[in-house]
Amino acid sequence: MPATESDQDSSSSSSPAASPSMPPAKRPHESQDAEDAPPKRPKTVQALPSYRLSQEFWYPEGNIVVIVAKVGHKLYLSRLKKYCKFFMKEFPDVPEQTVAEEDGSNEQHSEARQNYVLSGVSIADFVEVLRTLETPLRFNAEPMSQLVALSLLRAGTRLKCDIALDAAKGRLRELWPTTPPDYEGQNAATHPKDVWTVIDTARKHGVPEVLKRALYALLLKPSAWERPPPGQKHARPGVQVPTSDVLMLYHARHVLQREWQALLFVVPGESGGRCVREADAGADRCRVVEKEPRAMKWRSTLIHNGFWDKGAGDVIGYAGVVAEKMSAHAAEPAEKRVWCTLCLHERRAAFLAAREKWWGMLDELFGLPQT
Repeated sequence: MPATESDQDSSSSSSPAASPSMPPAKRPHESQDAEDAPPKRPKTVQALPSYRLSQEFWYPEGNIVVIVAKVGHKLYLSRLKKYCKFFMKEFPDVPEQTVAEEDGSNEQHSEARQNYVLSGVSIADFVEVLRTLETPLRFNAEPMSQLVALSLLRAGTRLKCDIALDAAKGRLRELWPTTPPDYEGQNAATHPKDVWTVIDTARKHGVPEVLKRALYALLLKPSAWERPPPGQKHARPGVQVPTSDVLMLYHARHVLQREWQALLFVVPGESGGRCVREADAGADRCRVVEKEPRAMKWRSTLIHNGFWDKGAGDVIGYAGVVAEKMSAHAAEPAEKRVWCTLCLHERRAAFLAAREKWWGMLDELFGLPQT
């Protein structure tokens, strides 16, 4: 006979699960294999700070969110590991085949699998690396700025990214070559703070070949490193040059200015060079013959042209200017010149040779490593 609704109610009310007199169901015993198995490693959950989404680098198919300065960048881990040894070391156990394809075809990995907080790099520097990885030829149309080069150098060192490092070092070598500068320099950074940033960054990140040119540029900007006399305040333009570097710059300037003075006051024809002084030698001859009058005339020329003052501030650059002036003066008509062509050419060669000599002295004066 089929059970009625009351029978069903009665039977359900007396079920073991509802009866308080029934003992509770016993928990099934785990198998011996399960007991012998090593305990599972607890899954650690790292408390991550909240972050804003990057407007420039947020790939929907990305599989890792790299957080820098509380800004999240959703990226492809495969690309980061390919170009940055830092990420290869941080994620060594992530096989390449489990990483989302960059075209988004691997839908099971369309959501980021993990977040990673990257420290030791600024967001501006990190973004420059990402831009370089995204567009390797970005600097073909427009040369890299010094600011970007320094960013790539800092971030490339932190991430061990050879593409960024090679691009940064190559550009800095172009901006700060190992050749002597022209007068007033042709450096990319003219403000003392920019020059010091190049020096400090190059020292920290291993680009010693740019230091000579950069330190010489700083030497030409004494307002950035000179110490004021006792009792006087001197506002330096935001550059905190270490005392050891200040002493080095003082010494280098003293040595170079002494060299400049010794060269400058050598009268044409007195250093063993040939000189045409005879009256019957034609128009191309020195108009002043006697030693003392020649010395006075030469000193008058130096003062009139401002050679001492201009050269004392930039001996290497201005030595090239004096050499050019000697050439220009030798090209003038002989009747308008005080000095013969041989004397002027001898002085031109002396200033060019001194320029190379002084440039070579900077390695020791600046304490630079031998390359």
